[in-house]
Amino acid sequence: MRRRRAVSAGRAKRAAGMLLMLAAPPAPAAEPAGSDASRADPAVRVVPCTLDKRQLRWDLAAAAQDSALPGFRAPVLGHPPSRCVNEPGERTEAIAEAAAFVAQRLAHEGLPRTLVEVMRRFDLPWLDARGMANEPVLWRVGLPVDWLRCFELPSLEATRPDDLIAAVAGLLHGAPASGGPERFEEFSRSLRFRFCPTLPGFSAAAENGTSNPAVLRLQLPLPDEVLGEHDGSAADILHQTARAVSDVPLLISVHEAHVDPLLGAIARWGLPKPERITIVATPLPLTQWAQDNAKGGCVRRADGSCVPATLVPRFASQGEVQSVFLPGESFLIDTLAAAGNPAAQSPLLFQGGNLLVVEDPRQGERFLLLGEAEVLRNRLLGLTREQIEAAFCAEFGVRRCVTLPAVSFHIDLEVSVRCCGGRLVAFVNDSVAAARHVVELGLTALQEHARLAPDRAEEIRTGLRGADPARALAELWRVLAEFEATPGELPEWLAGDFVRSPAESAGDNLRRFLLCADLLTATSLAQGDPAWAELPGERQSYYEELRRREADRPLLHARLEAEGLRVVAVPSLSDEEVSLNYINGVHGEDSYLMPVLGGFFSSLDDVAAGIFRFTFDPGVRLLPVSSALTQRKYGGVHCSLGVYVGRAAAR
Repeated sequence: MRRRRAVSAGRAKRAAGMLLMLAAPPAPAAEPAGSDASRADPAVRVVPCTLDKRQLRWDLAAAAQDSALPGFRAPVLGHPPSRCVNEPGERTEAIAEAAAFVAQRLAHEGLPRTLVEVMRRFDLPWLDARGMANEPVLWRVGLPVDWLRCFELPSLEATRPDDLIAAVAGLLHGAPASGGPERFEEFSRSLRFRFCPTLPGFSAAAENGTSNPAVLRLQLPLPDEVLGEHDGSAADILHQTARAVSDVPLLISVHEAHVDPLLGAIARWGLPKPERITIVATPLPLTQWAQDNAKGGCVRRADGSCVPATLVPRFASQGEVQSVFLPGESFLIDTLAAAGNPAAQSPLLFQGGNLLVVEDPRQGERFLLLGEAEVLRNRLLGLTREQIEAAFCAEFGVRRCVTLPAVSFHIDLEVSVRCCGGRLVAFVNDSVAAARHVVELGLTALQEHARLAPDRAEEIRTGLRGADPARALAELWRVLAEFEATPGELPEWLAGDFVRSPAESAGDNLRRFLLCADLLTATSLAQGDPAWAELPGERQSYYEELRRREADRPLLHARLEAEGLRVVAVPSLSDEEVSLNYINGVHGEDSYLMPVLGGFFSSLDDVAAGIFRFTFDPGVRLLPVSSALTQRKYGGVHCSLGVYVGRAAAR
């Protein structure tokens, strides 16, 4: 993973700082003329926030201090905060030194070896007066205490943290000055790793269309559309989804200050079957990424029936290079549990958009597509790749893991799997094909607005389709340079040529066009070409990054093909806030909720839809969902929907 998400990580930090405040709630959005929350349909169920806010403030303060520790776990669903108040006479300097040691060693040396070394080097009260593990001290030095239970002593069938800490203490007490390190290494290697699922009987929902959703979960930062109908905001995605899948129950989390405005919006929309809608009030602001802070699925009961359930990570996070804690995303899970949705907190750290469960009807097995960032996140807990993959398999109810290389931020922006004709098909991005289409749309727009002479436009268009696209692109850049008020800056009025509807962002559409021109230039210009040498150094670096990303994409495709999936390319593009992504949708048994852009990009929507229709089995409906504003926030339809199924499948 190279430069990806440098911008979004910064935004995640700012979001985390905002969410730590539990002061006055955000002001409700102004109700449009003619709306009235009091006229909301009484069939909509509202679950008020029942969290103790004084306790929540304490938990937030403790979590803010703890979140920098590698073993941090959010205090949700009854899990106590890992931090403890300093006891009289406690050696806080030694604890700080031990915590720095753990942070430096844990990912490289693993949890067992780090545990032995930190106990050997630092004279801290690892055992309490009863000879039990002093868990508060273990937490405070950054050790993931919950994972210690997974490392069993050879002499015991099951190991508690007390047993392991006592065994290490006994080893240290009896070890001679010479030969000690060898004994410690032998002890670490002798431990057996065994992971027990947090929620026995849980199966994460398969996402390749083998069943229809039993529940869809959403989160709304705001209760209504921002730019208007079909703007692709979180509220608009709710509006469109509720109409497209009119029989599926909807579970919607929203800040408590936004409940009444949302009820007014639902009444105004006139959604079918409002009794299927449950609104859950939360005390903290939210993002719209319901996919990332939990994975939906179901639990099989003893009588064979299944109930929807939620598995959440050790803490909700955002970012790729580092996992930035999002308190609002973690603590909303307590409100979901209060609404009657069974939930459990996993010791694994994950972002749900980087996990896709696939059910293979030919082999009769379930497997997990896992983004490599999730492996790296859990390496920071002191686990090996093998241990991480084994834990994910057990936790999510799958037989095996297939770890995929990072191309986009999450794999759900690069891969969408469906069973077609009895075989698994992986739909993937063809960014170059998308870029060609968008550049031609831009040429047509410039021509229509008399910015570009028809013969010059046709010359560039013909060159793009010919053997020397680099020359045509050079001419395109000369055309654009003619509009520059100052070098590198295009006038605002030019962006107006790139919109077809009021809900579009002219500036973002122009930026998408420029990105596509850059991508085509980067992939068509040879490194030794004289034109390459004439480029400024920063432009060369940017183009090299675009080329590296395109070179990574075939590695992802090859990995999928090696697993027996047929790869089908869709003209689709994932690039942060200027994405044109059709992959990030949700499959049902007889439908696909397909993200679309509309407006200026409607013809590209049609090309992508044609590929899906040609590949899908007969009778599968394409349900377009406008998502332009959501894609501007680095997401999509799949990112916005948590999916639950009503049955558990065999592994």
